Amino acid sequence: IGFDVKAFLRAIYLNVKHQKVVSGGSTITMQLMRMENPHARRTIFRKAFEIFGALKYETKYSKEYILKQYCTHAPFGGNIVGLETASWRYLGKSPEHLSWAESCMLAVLPNAPSLIHPGKNRNRLLAKRNKLLLQLHEQNVIDKMTYELSLLEPIVPRPEPLPNLAPHFLEHVKRNSSYMRYYSAVEFDKQTMLSHVVERHNRINRDKGIFNAGAVIVDNKSRSVVAYIGNTNGRLHENYNDMVLRPRSSGSILKPILYSLAINEGQIMPEGLAYDVPISINGFSPKNYTRDYYGAIPYNEVLSKSLNVPSVKLLQNYGVNKFLNDLRMLGFTTLNKEAEHYGLPLILGGAEVSLIDLVQVYSGMAKTLSTFNIKSSKYLENAFEEISWNKAISDDENVLSYDPKFMNAGSIWSTFQAMTHVERPNQEGQWEKFKSAMPIHWKTGTSYGNRDAWAIGVTPQFTVGVWVGNSDGQPHPDIIGVSAAGPLLFDIYNFLNVREVFEEPFDDMVEKQICNLSGMIAQENCDKISYKNVPLSCIINQVCHFHKHKIIDKHTGHLVYRNCGDPSSIRDTSFFVLPPVAAHYYKRHHPEYSVLPPIDRMCAKYSKQDGNIEFQYPVNETTIYIPRNLSGEKEKCVFKANHKDENAQIFWHLNNDYLGTTKEIHHFAVDLNSGDYTLTLQDEFGTSLSKKIKVISP
Repeated sequence: IGFDVKAFLRAIYLNVKHQKVVSGGSTITMQLMRMENPHARRTIFRKAFEIFGALKYETKYSKEYILKQYCTHAPFGGNIVGLETASWRYLGKSPEHLSWAESCMLAVLPNAPSLIHPGKNRNRLLAKRNKLLLQLHEQNVIDKMTYELSLLEPIVPRPEPLPNLAPHFLEHVKRNSSYMRYYSAVEFDKQTMLSHVVERHNRINRDKGIFNAGAVIVDNKSRSVVAYIGNTNGRLHENYNDMVLRPRSSGSILKPILYSLAINEGQIMPEGLAYDVPISINGFSPKNYTRDYYGAIPYNEVLSKSLNVPSVKLLQNYGVNKFLNDLRMLGFTTLNKEAEHYGLPLILGGAEVSLIDLVQVYSGMAKTLSTFNIKSSKYLENAFEEISWNKAISDDENVLSYDPKFMNAGSIWSTFQAMTHVERPNQEGQWEKFKSAMPIHWKTGTSYGNRDAWAIGVTPQFTVGVWVGNSDGQPHPDIIGVSAAGPLLFDIYNFLNVREVFEEPFDDMVEKQICNLSGMIAQENCDKISYKNVPLSCIINQVCHFHKHKIIDKHTGHLVYRNCGDPSSIRDTSFFVLPPVAAHYYKRHHPEYSVLPPIDRMCAKYSKQDGNIEFQYPVNETTIYIPRNLSGEKEKCVFKANHKDENAQIFWHLNNDYLGTTKEIHHFAVDLNSGDYTLTLQDEFGTSLSKKIKVISP
């Protein structure tokens, strides 16, 4: 009933006999009442309060609940409160793994926590423990052998340090869970490994002035967090910030997601050509890291080289608003601004994302592809739902469908293939290929100003995310994804020892004749083709349009038409034709590229020569702002153009006034005042191109 009359009377007798308090006669329920005010004086009135409180508590709660409350709040010496904490602190293990001797040692501590403490008063503690063991034996709770063996167990020599392997994870759980006992999915061996690996890299980075890092491992099969390091150890560099949850500039870490979504929509083919030329879109002029351009380059190389310009053009074609909505639906929780706020820089780091959202989405991609291959070509409906922190998700709970919710298996497979061979420029500007002996699909990212280094890795079993930088946002030239975060990512995978590989989703692929040069579905003018598997979503409207049928005069090598050329000296041929600006840069990397020969002068009057001339600047702009230089003088406006014929001349006119002629390099600097202008270009074959512009001059 919460009050032991016999024990209470015995306590009164002993206390009177010894003229001091030697026994309290309290039951566990009464002790629980005393814990509500542990510093109150021990008086008769206080004892009466505890008795009545215990009686009330007993009528309201079960014995099991009362015992659990006692174990949770009982003092065990020093600042140790609760059985769970005491078990880890004194014995280095959880309560369910305690021996009889260890359990008895802890059981006697709450009676006198300030007097009986492991590390001092050892003989009194040993005597108390053995007395309780004897009582258990006499009451047949334990047999004689267990009793005798328990007596031989020594008292723990000193307290164990409390485990602190996942402080940021624990803090997250405390904020987001109401459970008194939380069974996390974190695995001890992986958490220990991750902690050691992150700290080892942090010791190296500290010497450079890079003080923080975060990493997380997700088991793709169970969709659960199995290891979590929110930040490095220490207190001097805002180590308390959880960098797994904190939003940071994404750099280029979102590029694979856009790539996969575009393939899923059938907008691009994995090896199709993307234009890589200087662009300016409403004043936004993205640059590649090397400040070089390829003219035209396969999309899979755009991803492996992490080229900025083609990625921006891809986002422009896909749609910023559509991409932003897709990211939110996939699970990115920090993108809370409108599409106009982010604009095209969204794909280059113009938004802030968290590491936990990143691994959740990439894990969802892995889960989608794996499920498709093992579930009869069906898609998992909840593949991109929030990952689990405390338990594995059973496959029995999953809903399967023949239609993908976000990305089809072919688009994910193609994206992961492009992420297998990462290429990045070294300090000399040369491209280095990064390969691993393990089948890892990975991507790095570096935020503007070198404040955040990202790395994400995907295998069938694990998705690993890494962030390296400074919690306070301090930039550093060595905060680069491939050199700061990449090595940490691979060290983690070395310990995980992954061997599984993704299987090609054949049911979502189709074999097609592919043009070797354009990477698109071959047409009759493609002279070199290969048979390759491509995603089903790509086979519509992705036919090669770069190869053109042309007629050549055998003697002059010039282009002719059947109605103006000598029938005996003409031949049909196929040319790989790029727009002039793209061809200009493409030839730098492909010396074998042949531009279209000029039109024979006898046939020039039959040709419109459409597309021979192309503006390089301005391209999309209708309004041009003229700046001042550092000396305060007004700058000149430099117009740029390209011609398919490398030897062609371009004649420049502004508002019908002749400006001059250029050859080979078609740049023309003009001093302009504010006003409306018409810029007209004309070549020697009569081809002309005009653009209306508005100039605002200081």
